[in-house]
Amino acid sequence: MVDELAVVGLDLTTGLEVSIVDEAEVPRWRRKGHVGDRSLVCLHCLDGTDGPPRRVALVAKGRIAGRRRAHFAHPPGEGPPGGMHRPESVWHAAGKQALATWARRHPAVKSARVEAWTRDGRRRSDVRIHLHPTGRRSEHLASDAAAPRRRPGPDGLFGVDDLAGPAVVLELQSAWITDDEWRQRHQDYRRLGMVDVWLWHHRVGVPGIIAAYHQPGWLYGDDRAELTAVVGRGRPRTGRWWEERDPAVYGTHWPAGPGERATLLPIPLDKIQLSAAGLSPPEERRIAWATETRTAARAAADRTARDEAVAAHPAGLGRGSRRRLTPALPCANQAPPHVPGPVSGQVPAPRAPEQTLEAPVRVDGWAPDCDPSRRRYLCNPCSRILTIDQLDTHQHHH
Repeated sequence: MVDELAVVGLDLTTGLEVSIVDEAEVPRWRRKGHVGDRSLVCLHCLDGTDGPPRRVALVAKGRIAGRRRAHFAHPPGEGPPGGMHRPESVWHAAGKQALATWARRHPAVKSARVEAWTRDGRRRSDVRIHLHPTGRRSEHLASDAAAPRRRPGPDGLFGVDDLAGPAVVLELQSAWITDDEWRQRHQDYRRLGMVDVWLWHHRVGVPGIIAAYHQPGWLYGDDRAELTAVVGRGRPRTGRWWEERDPAVYGTHWPAGPGERATLLPIPLDKIQLSAAGLSPPEERRIAWATETRTAARAAADRTARDEAVAAHPAGLGRGSRRRLTPALPCANQAPPHVPGPVSGQVPAPRAPEQTLEAPVRVDGWAPDCDPSRRRYLCNPCSRILTIDQLDTHQHHH
């Protein structure tokens, strides 16, 4: 049984891959299909994906408010050998159509099409996206995009967009390729000023050469409503990591670097950012990651600065020292114990005036609301470091 909802058509008149977006289009495709002029054929049957190439006109099915969405189907008895196309082919073809449909709805996109040849005839992109020069749609640009100029491609079926402006190409890959093959295709696109974004099937995974060329890693599964970004988990925070030129590499960031610990972040298609630089996770998510790392870097720097200030204090006790605090001794200026008054009839001896001494000063450098057991105080008259518990036995005159 063919997965009819994933059957992709080829319009022989325009040379474009097509799918039914709206049930209202069904009558038009029926006029071009099996019961019409037969210019709507199955793309995979024509390419010979699952057997000898053959031209199979498709049937457009669907009705408004029907139980199943509109789709193309093979005529009875004319399906591929074995009853279905290869799953990889279905994933590839249906994925291209879903991404092209998503791109056309984006306000920055001027046009999006599948299977577009490059001008030099070397590469055929799975999805070619042309962006407005300003990055957003305007009325005059929208009118210019209504009828893009096309010329025949090398195979006579697929055309080449002759459109100015930034171009982003999406390449869907469901099979392993060598590093040299990927590098050649990547460099061909870059020579033409195009940004190539590679979407890998979950079964294949993202090869290491992608990160080595500082390219983002993306996975595209069978659920065509989302992409999965490969996000870096950050380098181990050792030494004075906050002093690095770019401390963001020590926190969650995108894209992941070569050999870095990574995690997968599924993102709905409608949340993906699309620009002349390619695809990226939502901006608010990236800002949150950067803010979190900067906050951690400032906290680490402040904590180290406090520790160094305490260690450098003349009477301080740096954190990490193995020297134990000596129990507080009575201060030399502490008031003498109470002596009973003179016997009646005796002249009292003169008493020295009381001295006003400076109160102990806190010198630990921790936050004001930290654990009280961590707090340390300096007694200036006797130059001793006291804990909060020792303050009760180390009183001075005020």
